[in-house]
Amino acid sequence: MPELLTLLADSRDGKHFEITLEHTEGDNGVLRLESWSSNLDHRRDEPSRDDFLKLYDIRFDRVQRLICKAKMNGSYPTITFMFAPPQDGKPATIRAVIADTFASQGDGTLDYTLDSVDYEKVMRFLSEAAFPMIEASVIKNEKAVLRR
Repeated sequence: MPELLTLLADSRDGKHFEITLEHTEGDNGVLRLESWSSNLDHRRDEPSRDDFLKLYDIRFDRVQRLICKAKMNGSYPTITFMFAPPQDGKPATIRAVIADTFASQGDGTLDYTLDSVDYEKVMRFLSEAAFPMIEASVIKNEKAVLRR
């Protein structure tokens, strides 16, 4: 079972991210997200933000999405990650949709591009972590969150 996955990614607006996902046990894990504003160099500057989230109730459908809850600054948002493999010369993408944060202050959608090697690392990590499958009731709730 893999225990740790670290990726470097860039968003479409020029921000740089270092994402570390650790599978702790069962359907639990932690996510560390360090980010650098587009005007900073991640090789020499300190990150603009360094967030650490405890994840629980992680569910994965083995194909295109992972849904989990997080403990985040006094709120318990739902985070949905949607995966798109590289195709037709376009890079792989991961879309993170965050919903139900305190007063909706942290709600939003972030898109990350990955090269095919990193994308395969993510898929392998998630497959080997063997998170429980997404249940029909969770998918229904996810669609309600994504419609907002």
